[in-house]
Amino acid sequence: MNNLNFDTGYKEYSINGDESKVIRIDTTDYALFDRIQKVSKNIDKLSENYRNTKVETDEQANELFVKVDKDIREQINKIFGYDVSSVVFGITNCMSITKSGHMLFENFLNALIPVIKNDMQEAVNKQNERVKKYTSQIPKATK
Repeated sequence: MNNLNFDTGYKEYSINGDESKVIRIDTTDYALFDRIQKVSKNIDKLSENYRNTKVETDEQANELFVKVDKDIREQINKIFGYDVSSVVFGITNCMSITKSGHMLFENFLNALIPVIKNDMQEAVNKQNERVKKYTSQIPKATK
């Protein structure tokens, strides 16, 4: 079979320095922010639905935590188009509260957003420099 090689824009990121936990993301994908916004809205809706769920027994509470974890993982995976949640969270429930008081999945998204913004800005700056090379050769109009 023939192979076609080209730069796809993907970068690899280890999770908390653990090189056995690596995710691949195209942080310059213009559709990434759209998917993040949609997923954020979906997670807000899920949260509202689960807040309104009556839990009367420990078993019901456990079932709810398992269901919420599954649903949020599915939403996060939609952002990237593959199962990053298993790599990022492992077997830990992504709703687990961390030392910061935030849920684990929130910490992940809060760490990711600045990386995406920075990578996107760098890509735009590189693109502007390439374009400037050509536009600087265009004669300026005279009055």
